[in-house]
Amino acid sequence: MGTLKRWSVVLACLLPLAGCKRSGDLVVQAALGRDTAGAPVGIDKLVLELLPYNRDSIFDALARQAATPEPQIPEDLLVQRDSVAALRDLWTQSESQWNAVRDELLKLSERMRTMDRGSREYFQAFTRFTDLEQRERTLSRAKDEAFRSYDALQKRYGARADSIKVVRFAWEDEAFARYGEITEGLPKTLKRETYADTTSGGGYATFRNVRNGRWYLYTRYELPFQELYFNIPVEIRGGSRDTLMLTRDTAELRPLL
Repeated sequence: MGTLKRWSVVLACLLPLAGCKRSGDLVVQAALGRDTAGAPVGIDKLVLELLPYNRDSIFDALARQAATPEPQIPEDLLVQRDSVAALRDLWTQSESQWNAVRDELLKLSERMRTMDRGSREYFQAFTRFTDLEQRERTLSRAKDEAFRSYDALQKRYGARADSIKVVRFAWEDEAFARYGEITEGLPKTLKRETYADTTSGGGYATFRNVRNGRWYLYTRYELPFQELYFNIPVEIRGGSRDTLMLTRDTAELRPLL
């Protein structure tokens, strides 16, 4: 009876519909926020890698073995970076407001050319034009002042940030020099290949026929002064078609200088 049971298992795994598949598909959607209707706003042209190993654990091990500790970003420099980001936001908002009023002013000017100058419609449009013109001047001054403040602080911050980057890059080059050597042979050792794809059509990418087991979905998306870093463990199950969402909530937010 034991032999018959063993043969039953073997025969079941040979049947296409028996659920004993050794690979599955993984659908990935990368989205940054949602539109006014609540639908995800996809990120296209984002390069994704599906790796059979945890890259972070390798970097952590190499960092522990480094001759010197990793140079840290000074706390006051991060504070200054946040101030630069705030001034940048203020400038872009000011510029957006100025552009909106300027566009309305230009459109109204075009419409007034077709109006009868003695009409009530022209008088109302002229009054509106005068108000918009004054507001445009006020917003233009505010925009220019916001840019000057941002530009001045950005230059001071940038000079110091560049010097810190040089030190950190030099440390990484030395500490992580063996990373490529280590990872080059891992797929063969693990008897798995690595996968790569680029999102398109609303931030989608699909990895097909991925061998069962644990994988890591890796990518990064750069924002002003920070990046969304993804290194997400994924379990692939035979015959499955799973979906993984990459959003701000599933990312590690890392500071950038």
